[in-house]
Amino acid sequence: MIIGLDEYWISSQTTFYDPESADDSADSDTVHEVAAKGLFGKNSLMWNLWAQPEEFLGRNALLVSFEERDLQRDWVTARFTQLSDISRETITKSDSQVGYFYWRVGYGYRQ
Repeated sequence: MIIGLDEYWISSQTTFYDPESADDSADSDTVHEVAAKGLFGKNSLMWNLWAQPEEFLGRNALLVSFEERDLQRDWVTARFTQLSDISRETITKSDSQVGYFYWRVGYGYRQ
């Protein structure tokens, strides 16, 4: 699963741009594979309703944030049995660097 650690933008964009969600013939389960920081007891607008913590118990997650510190917060790290190192990726637009995003893998989500 993918968990965006902002209020909702990363999760919403991930779902919106899923190629299967635009294909009426596909059995899209994107909303069951994407969540937001509501899984950690934080506000994530409608994601608080769409992604219930019990649905994700025991699963591994790709944690994504525009802020490295979000991947290190106690309320994130306490919810996994193990975590990978944090990686940084460059965001470019028209061949120019415009920012970064950070990610890590969390293993064994727990409430």
